[in-house]
Amino acid sequence: AYGRSKLAFEALLAERRGRPAGGGPPRAAVLRASNMIGPPSPVTGEGRFLQWLDGVLACAAGDAARQVGLYGDEVRSFVYVVDVARWALAVALVEHLPDHGDREVSVYNAGGAEALSRVEFGRRVCAVRGIDPEKVIREEKRADVIGGAYPSPLDIGMDIAKIVRDFGYTVRVTPMEVVLKESLGIQ
Repeated sequence: AYGRSKLAFEALLAERRGRPAGGGPPRAAVLRASNMIGPPSPVTGEGRFLQWLDGVLACAAGDAARQVGLYGDEVRSFVYVVDVARWALAVALVEHLPDHGDREVSVYNAGGAEALSRVEFGRRVCAVRGIDPEKVIREEKRADVIGGAYPSPLDIGMDIAKIVRDFGYTVRVTPMEVVLKESLGIQ
């Protein structure tokens, strides 16, 4: 349902704000962001996956009998919310969207520079916290979890080559180590 609702919005956007009747480049763009990470919300103070993971890894580090189960077979493109905001601004400020002739609206993937499994992502968090990942992370397969696999591809890594090509230097991708340190308040 989640993916279908996104596609339905893209179709509505194409219908209402697509190419002008007389032709020309698209007048609207979609940024398909996935697995955004960053600091806790300035409004609510709540974090999301990153803050949860950081907390459970810290607890596991303090309890030798405890490990955190993370999927090793599920790949995602974790992306810094600040990078997505920067990219959205670049797209919004361009006078004419690049025309690739393939869609009524310009569609861009807004993912991280590298696709990581949840295990790999957990190891990165451990690295910035100085935690031994071998002691706190237990690799699991998504299909082995009670209830089996839910309807989502195992690999939804995102190719960001198109947005990098079209917007060049304005599409800076913050290195994951920097993202994690900034998001977790590590000096």
